[in-house]
Amino acid sequence: MISYRTTVASLLTKSTRKAHIATGAVVKPKVVVIGCGWAGYRFAQDIDKSKYHVSLVSPRNHFLFTPLLPSTAVGTLEFRCIQEPVRTIPGLHYAQASCDDIDYIHKKIHCTEVYKMSKFSMEYDYLVLAPGSETNTFNVPGVDGNPRIFFLKQLHEARSIRNKLIESFERASLPSITPQERSRLLTFVVVGGGPTNVEFASELYDFLMKDVARNYADLLPFVSVHVVEASGHILGSFKSSLVDYVEKFFESRSIK
Repeated sequence: MISYRTTVASLLTKSTRKAHIATGAVVKPKVVVIGCGWAGYRFAQDIDKSKYHVSLVSPRNHFLFTPLLPSTAVGTLEFRCIQEPVRTIPGLHYAQASCDDIDYIHKKIHCTEVYKMSKFSMEYDYLVLAPGSETNTFNVPGVDGNPRIFFLKQLHEARSIRNKLIESFERASLPSITPQERSRLLTFVVVGGGPTNVEFASELYDFLMKDVARNYADLLPFVSVHVVEASGHILGSFKSSLVDYVEKFFESRSIK
């Protein structure tokens, strides 16, 4: 397998290296990385900082270990356990900003700072694009902007889910709440039967059976968890034996 260092180094020809020599001192080629997800963060870690001036631009100042997001949403893990600050990478220059435009002709990126919304530009010799992706709602009516709908892709979304879970149980415990309203407040629907959602549904069940059973025991009869999947089965890309096991697991725990 060709490493990041080998790939980038091979791009620098002898003439390019000479172009970065000024007044007898070698000026490092500028490498700018956009994004600090799996690809961007790993690239920024591996590239040789002694040969390149490396900058990373991202509105998120940490790498996020997304497979454990479901665990943080229900409190099994603390949020700090699944994030690694970008600035822990030695020799890396970081700017907390969003990249708005790329000028390929003049080799510049145009950015907006996260806090002051000020504009700035950054020159590069080599540009690494790893901005990640956004959640696709597929234009389903009622999804965008709905305060009762949460995505699970970023750390702040996991925080929102945890806060909403606690809020729902506190509201449901109030004496003025009717049984019908109590059931509505404690009905949780997970849309999609992929690995992340299946993991979250399982983590949610564990949360209900441990924390809720201990602190809100009288509310357990009103709680229900549902997984909605368009196809006939959850985990459609996995082996049928695993799918059968998980579906039986859900059925035994009344996850509908």
